[in-house]
Amino acid sequence: MMWLSMRPNPATITMRPVHFGEGKARLYADFDGTYFPGHIKECQESEEKRADFKRYFGTISDFLRKAGDSIRFTLTTGRSLSSFQDAQRKLREAGIDMRLPKALIVNDGSDEFSRVEEVPPDAMRDDAFSWETLDTFRQERLADLADWNPDVVRQRVRTFLQRQGIAYRETSKNPVLNRGLAPLESWGDSPSQAKLEREGAFQLSLSVPKKAVDDVARFPSQFTRAVGHRLHVSFLEKSGDQFKFRIRPFVEGKKLGKSHDTIRAVDAAQLQDDLVLVAGNGHNDLDMLDPATYLPVFKRWETMPARLKPAIEQTPYLQDCLKKLPLMGIVVRDPEHPEPKLERLIQAYGEGPWRKIIPVEKGDLLNGIQQAIREYRVQNPQFQRKLDPQLREALGDPLPYRRQVLHTMGTMVSILHTGMRTLHSGFRAGFDYSLIWLRSFLGRPGWRLLPDAENAASR
Repeated sequence: MMWLSMRPNPATITMRPVHFGEGKARLYADFDGTYFPGHIKECQESEEKRADFKRYFGTISDFLRKAGDSIRFTLTTGRSLSSFQDAQRKLREAGIDMRLPKALIVNDGSDEFSRVEEVPPDAMRDDAFSWETLDTFRQERLADLADWNPDVVRQRVRTFLQRQGIAYRETSKNPVLNRGLAPLESWGDSPSQAKLEREGAFQLSLSVPKKAVDDVARFPSQFTRAVGHRLHVSFLEKSGDQFKFRIRPFVEGKKLGKSHDTIRAVDAAQLQDDLVLVAGNGHNDLDMLDPATYLPVFKRWETMPARLKPAIEQTPYLQDCLKKLPLMGIVVRDPEHPEPKLERLIQAYGEGPWRKIIPVEKGDLLNGIQQAIREYRVQNPQFQRKLDPQLREALGDPLPYRRQVLHTMGTMVSILHTGMRTLHSGFRAGFDYSLIWLRSFLGRPGWRLLPDAENAASR
C-alpha cells in the first residue's frame, strides 16, 4: 500500500507564470508637433492642409485599429485638460477625425485621465476626458512621493508678491482643484496684476507684468530664491511684457515630468517582455526620450555627450544594456525649429545595432512607430518570438497559421495546467479524508496515512 503515501512535492513543480501582456507595446506620444504634426490655424485656414491631416490621421487610425489591444496608446502633453479639449473641438469643427488615446496625461506629467468607457476611440467627443475620469490612485501615489502642499506654495507666492508691492489674483480653470482650499483673493482684472493659476494637481503658474516690477533684472532670481525651496521653479519667458514661471514638485529626486510614467512603464515591460515606445519633438520630451533616464550607468556622460557614442562603440557591456532596454524613442524633427539636445540624442543613440532613437520628419510618426518595433524585434529575439499576433498583422507580418495555432495553444496549456493543479489539490484532500473514514470503518489503525490526513484526524 505504498502508493497511499505518495504525493507530488510542490518544491519540484516549476510553473512558468502566465503573462497576458507579453509581446505588446505601450505608446507614449506628445501631442503638438508629434501626434498632431501642425498648427490648429492651418486646419481652419487651408483646405489643402485639412486634406493632408485627414489622410494622416486616417492612416494612423487604421494601424491602431488593426493593432487593437496590442498597443496601449497614451498622449502625454504640456497642455492643460481644457487646452487639449479646445484643440480637439477645433479639429472636429474642421472635419478632422483624430483617434483618441486610451489615456491622456496633461501638464507634463501632472494629471492623468482615462477615456470614458462609453466613448469609442474614433469619436471626437468633448466629454471623452473629464475630471470625473482622473486617475486618483496615481494622484495619491504622487502625493506620497512628492513634497508638495499647494496651500504652502501659494502662501509663499502671496508673501513674496506682497513684499514687492505687487497686486495679484488667483484663478483655476477647474473648480475641483479648489475644494478644501482657502478662498481665492480677487483683485479685479487690471493688466498690472500678477496672476497665480493652479493648472493641475501638481503645477502652479505665475504671470507677473514687468511694469509692476521695480527691479526687472533681479526679479526672476529673487522669486526663485524666495519660493523655490525644495521645489522646481522654471523661468519660462524672458521677453514680452510679462515674466512667466512654472512651479512644480520634485518626485524621487527629480522634477515631475513626462518620464515619471514612462519609467514605470519600462519597469513593467521588462517583466512582461513588452516594448515601450516614446515619441516627441520638444525640450519637454527630452527626459522621456533619453535612454540614460532609464539606465543610470549612462548618467556619467551627461556633461560630456560627445564622448558617449565612442564609449558605447568600445564597451560591449553598454551595448548589451541598450539592447535589453525595452524602450524605443521616436524623435519628430522640426526643420524650422530644430532642438539641439534632441539632435545630440540622435547622434549618440541613432545608429548601430543597439540604436534606441528613430528620427523621422514631421507627419511621419507612423513610419517611426513601425520602424521602432521592427528594430527592437532584431535587438530582442524573445520579443520577436512572443510578438502579439494582432501587432504582427498590423505591421504586415502576420504569424503563419501553424505558428499562430501553436502560440494560442501554448497560452491555453499554461492556463489548463494551473486549473489541473487546483483540481488535483481538491481531489487529493478529498481522498485523504476518505482514507480517514475507511480506517475508522475497518478498524485498521496500522495503515500509514499522509501527514495532512493524520493531522486532520488528530484534530
